[in-house]
Amino acid sequence: LSELALPMVKVGGAFLAMKAEDCTEEVETAANARTVLGAPDAEVLHYTVPFDEVSRAIVRLQTCVPLRSWEAALGLDQIEEGEDSFRLGAMVTLGQLEGHDGLAAFTQGAMKEAVRHIVGTQFRNMATVGGSISGRFGFSDIWTLFLALDAQVELYKGGIVSLADFGQTGPGKDIVTHIIIPKKACQTAYDSLRLNETDFPVIAVAVSADAENVRCAIGARPARAEVVRLPAADVRRQGLEGAAKQIAHSMTYESNMRGSADYRQDMAVVLCRRLLAKVLGGDQ
Repeated sequence: LSELALPMVKVGGAFLAMKAEDCTEEVETAANARTVLGAPDAEVLHYTVPFDEVSRAIVRLQTCVPLRSWEAALGLDQIEEGEDSFRLGAMVTLGQLEGHDGLAAFTQGAMKEAVRHIVGTQFRNMATVGGSISGRFGFSDIWTLFLALDAQVELYKGGIVSLADFGQTGPGKDIVTHIIIPKKACQTAYDSLRLNETDFPVIAVAVSADAENVRCAIGARPARAEVVRLPAADVRRQGLEGAAKQIAHSMTYESNMRGSADYRQDMAVVLCRRLLAKVLGGDQ
């Protein structure tokens, strides 16, 4: 529960969990997860339910670094645009990504497209980049886009690693501090298929192409996104349909309540071809 809830809690905020009276073992079991997520101390408050006279407990988890000035000083809530890269603090919200003019221009609107379906405006103004990346969720829209953009993850102790490598290892006992998006001359596009406007994607695809290479990431398979890189010359030689099939068929798919494995693969081909046409132009 801590792993799901604490990434959504603002720095200095608190998470309250209603538990049975004897929750000592559960609190101790979650100690490592709480520490990694910034809430090492747990306060257990006991109370009696009125009228029923049943004893219950509330576990209060207070996130560390309650002073917003610390967060700002470390750049954790800021998007820094340099000559060579964008540096996103882990506490940057999805709403900040959606409204950032520099990211919108660099990704030709793909950043806003990847974020705008996520639940609702209120949620996007609370959910953070660090929480989304640390969670390594299979349905993550921004994970898919960041992978196509060849993003890197900066860890407090472990330094900078590629997002692809981070996907395999996770944060462990380290903490994500920043996400780095290199500013390469490229064309970028993002698209997804959903059962309704704010649902998780059935399939999600992001493509980024420069003069030499094309990077195509496919997520919500429903597993976490993976990326395929092809020389741009190969894509043009075999045509968009052939390249889209090669990319989509190189990955595995599974079935769940949102769609079958075969349907996901077929739609991955469609979205890959559509985005390749958008970034490369026409039917090359």
